Amino acid sequence: MPEFDEANSHQGERQSVLSDPPSSAQEFPCLDDIMPDPLEANQKVFIDGNVVEFLYKHEHGPHEFFDAKERRQFALHTAEIVQLKEDGLYIVPGGDSPSAPEVSRELKEAERRYLQMSIGSVPERPRTRAEVRFLYVGTFLSKILNAEAEGGFFAKNAINAELVVAEVDAAIAEMNAEQNDPAKLIKIPKRRRPRTVLAWVERECEERLGPVGQVHKNSLLEHTRELPQQVFDDIAEVIRAAVALSGKFTSRKIFNLTAGFIKEKNDLTKAQNLATGAKTPLLPTPSETTVAGEFARYKPWFRYARLHGVNAADLEFGAVGKLPRPKRINELWEVDFHEFDVHTTLGAAPWSESSIPRILSRAGIDRFWICMAIDVCSGYPMGFCLTFDPGSLGPALECVEHSIEVKTYIAERWPEMKGILIGHGKPTRIRFDNGKALVRLAMGAALARVGIGFLHARRRRPDKKPFIESSFGTVEADFIAWLPGATGSNPKKKGNRNPVAEARIEAEEFQRLFHEYLIECFARRPQEGLGYRTSEQVYLESLENPNVRPRPLTAAEKARSDAITSIGFSAPITREGINWDGLHYQSPELQELRQAAGVRLNGRSSTKFEARMPTKNLGMIHVAPKRVPGQTGDLKEIEVPCTNPYAKHLNHWQYKCVRADVKAKGGDPANYADFQAGFLRLFRSSLEAVGVPAPGEAPPAKARLTGGQAPRFLGVFQHGPKVHALDRVARIAEDFDVFGEIAAVVASKNDALSDDSVAKEVEKTIRKWSSDPVEDDPQSNAGG
Repeated sequence: MPEFDEANSHQGERQSVLSDPPSSAQEFPCLDDIMPDPLEANQKVFIDGNVVEFLYKHEHGPHEFFDAKERRQFALHTAEIVQLKEDGLYIVPGGDSPSAPEVSRELKEAERRYLQMSIGSVPERPRTRAEVRFLYVGTFLSKILNAEAEGGFFAKNAINAELVVAEVDAAIAEMNAEQNDPAKLIKIPKRRRPRTVLAWVERECEERLGPVGQVHKNSLLEHTRELPQQVFDDIAEVIRAAVALSGKFTSRKIFNLTAGFIKEKNDLTKAQNLATGAKTPLLPTPSETTVAGEFARYKPWFRYARLHGVNAADLEFGAVGKLPRPKRINELWEVDFHEFDVHTTLGAAPWSESSIPRILSRAGIDRFWICMAIDVCSGYPMGFCLTFDPGSLGPALECVEHSIEVKTYIAERWPEMKGILIGHGKPTRIRFDNGKALVRLAMGAALARVGIGFLHARRRRPDKKPFIESSFGTVEADFIAWLPGATGSNPKKKGNRNPVAEARIEAEEFQRLFHEYLIECFARRPQEGLGYRTSEQVYLESLENPNVRPRPLTAAEKARSDAITSIGFSAPITREGINWDGLHYQSPELQELRQAAGVRLNGRSSTKFEARMPTKNLGMIHVAPKRVPGQTGDLKEIEVPCTNPYAKHLNHWQYKCVRADVKAKGGDPANYADFQAGFLRLFRSSLEAVGVPAPGEAPPAKARLTGGQAPRFLGVFQHGPKVHALDRVARIAEDFDVFGEIAAVVASKNDALSDDSVAKEVEKTIRKWSSDPVEDDPQSNAGG
């Protein structure tokens, strides 16, 4: 006697190699032999909220279904179907009861919800017509059911159909009379003759789909383009080229040009297939109707381009729909600013042995921004700049500089990363919006110095630069949203989190993680717009083409340090040197230039020279000598230092803050002592604002957010992603002994302590700073 599990298996008892073949074995009945509902091939079923199609049932096996949305086939056993039906997750529309309004109230709540979803997915116009038709069908079915309940009979004939039509027409007219909104009036069908209504009723009795069964079949079909996308791209290319020839093109002429263009491409493909043995498919020729439809979409753009040019039309209409991708890498970049939805901590600085070894903020600092460049052809991230200075010229220029250069620093700083950012070289053009930093003449001049063009997209129109905006959305969803300290893009996504108190990632650690995300995740994700290739694959394939090599900076451009990240101006040189916004620049080489020029204008001994000011360092300017008649070759610039030593490592905004603070205290910004005192006051207040205590003082109970002003003055991220995030803070502290000066100020306030006591107190405070507050005091961030 076989065991129970063997008797109920599909294969019966186990067979030995000497027994009869398996086909002669007895098959025992099992639960999968039962079909729980009378499904037919290609019938639609709701399973867990998804519309799937029943294919067939295996003999003594499961049911096979196909999910068109997920493009996959799956199987369900009879026991699983029974359980799904009990849970209300398996519904056959119209399979359990008639679809009359009175009877539908007896359906389960899940069934009603899914039936409503099926009609709700239909476009509005055919859906409205179907719902009106079902008023006639539902009334007819209700009369049939009521007659059966009373023991009578309501026949499906023309006389009864006329009665139903008259009754429903009167009810619709009464409802329309009570409706004040013309848009909500019910439109009576024009074709509602008795035989038409009887056909509607017969369809409901056969299919039992409710209102969705009255929808025109064409509205339920999925209309996909049978032609490949390349054909539509070719039509668009022909239309764009036709503007340069004439403004009187018709759809017929566009069709003839498109047919000829595709024929030329197919002839070239045939020749290549014959020479290489490849089997590259040929492009089909579109119909004249298809070309006419595409040309109709382009008509507003076509008219505008005829009057104002192609570039103006692209700017106005966004190139009609989705902006076309260039065919070559580095042909077009998109650059824009974006604020990250995350708080970080200040973190540890690379202090030297002679200075304070570590500082760690005990609370989250302000949200910061990124200026990023994306190659439109490949979608590859070319470079970026993290900053607390949104919309400023400096970060925009530094982003371009970082994007152009070869990023060898990644392998040196983080050798554990699996790859580097391979994007480099000068672009042909850069597209950015009309932000205040991006439309300045200095921006165009900086790009022109290295041979880069630019074009503007309309401000506050993300669809005009879709590739960079889409990249920002991807970064926020895939990377930023998962970090501790993330704020979420809105209060609903924030929930009950306290981002400032939960911030744990240091600024330098964020910089490392962001590099790793761009290299290993962002650039290696397949994209539908790239033919399901990754942006890294597209960029590498282009690098293998000798005709598409990135343009590096020339030798002359490399020799001019900060060629991109600097602002040009015309500077008159006097005996005192160059005066720029209250700062004086002087050197013997500068005076030699002035004396060599030997020009006296209107009795004044001054000469104007072209100079460049680095955007992130006011301590030095670059002055170009004038070309003497007959002189050839590149002229070497000279570097002229600032006479104010505290201007070193300061950018223009930081310098203006110090000047304003000194004037407010009644000091003289030109006096170096007053300037130093003002700088130290702002530096100390900025440290306190982000949660770092001064030597000899108690740490603040809570760091207050300053809208990015405190970390901006400290210079977090100021020196770019190639160095430590706090590189500028460390340089300032070491060059000017900032913390020693602050300690002296604190000591002078406490006359009761001796000099030794002051030194010990400062050393004690420094030692406290060196510990990690996250490990030593887990509650240190509880107060925010």
